[in-house]
Amino acid sequence: MPIHPAPPTDLPGLVTAFAHTAQAVTDLGRGLTDEQLALPTDCPGWTVKDHISHVVALESHLEGLPEPHVEVPDHDHIRNDLGRFMEVGVEARRSRAGVDVVRELEYVLSRRIATVGSPGLELDSIVAGMRDEPTTVGELLRMRTMDIWVHEQDIRAALDEPGNLDSPAAAVFVARAVRTVPQAIARRAEVPVGDTVILELTGPVTARIGVRVEDGTAEDPRPRGVVLFGGEGDQQAAGSTTTTMRAIDPSTQITTAKLSTSAFERLAAGRRTVDQVTYTVGGGDEAVARRVLASLSFTP
Repeated sequence: MPIHPAPPTDLPGLVTAFAHTAQAVTDLGRGLTDEQLALPTDCPGWTVKDHISHVVALESHLEGLPEPHVEVPDHDHIRNDLGRFMEVGVEARRSRAGVDVVRELEYVLSRRIATVGSPGLELDSIVAGMRDEPTTVGELLRMRTMDIWVHEQDIRAALDEPGNLDSPAAAVFVARAVRTVPQAIARRAEVPVGDTVILELTGPVTARIGVRVEDGTAEDPRPRGVVLFGGEGDQQAAGSTTTTMRAIDPSTQITTAKLSTSAFERLAAGRRTVDQVTYTVGGGDEAVARRVLASLSFTP
């Protein structure tokens, strides 16, 4: 089953996906009360306002705007150097009014959208990424779209305002997250060699991927996940005479787990545990399904 709706793959489509989720964060931020801005979220240590500040800070950094110099306290939710880097822009805006942060976001995003949509840019054009490391504009847009969409969903969950689960940004996130599923199943979920797992996203973005766990190789003896069908492979094969389908051995254990796009995003983004989302097991081993779902967390 191809990912549907399909994620954008061209530069105009990626710019649109980025602009759409970024605008959603802006729209959500407008008109919020101080109490709403202070609501805790699924992201440890961050309030609704902190998510808006984070988006502003990273896009300002990418745009090359002056960055604040602040001392970051040793918050419990900071676990590494990257987390401390991400906290700088948030800490710098904690004393500011939420309305000012939202206005700053509007200004910064207008510049960013103009920059990434500049004439002459192509998907493989080299640009400065996070911490000024070089990357392609296509990859930067995918990463920023995924990150902002996750923070949009953090804000929506805190405000109890679900939305944009069928957006281009949602499809971009699902496509990248599904790519990590085979290794998660084989190496983190401890699925027995020879068994097969089918993970199905029931929507609004739908996808279905089947993975069989096989022995490793001489170069890498760790178990490996072999894609039988689904994900980006099906997306590329759709409409052609080729197929990525491989046979499933009916004599092996087949476990099927089904969950919504929202539940998948909360797990893949590391925001919630298996006990905090709704899912169904369509067949196979319940314990295996739980281990698979618990293994989905990845860093976009």
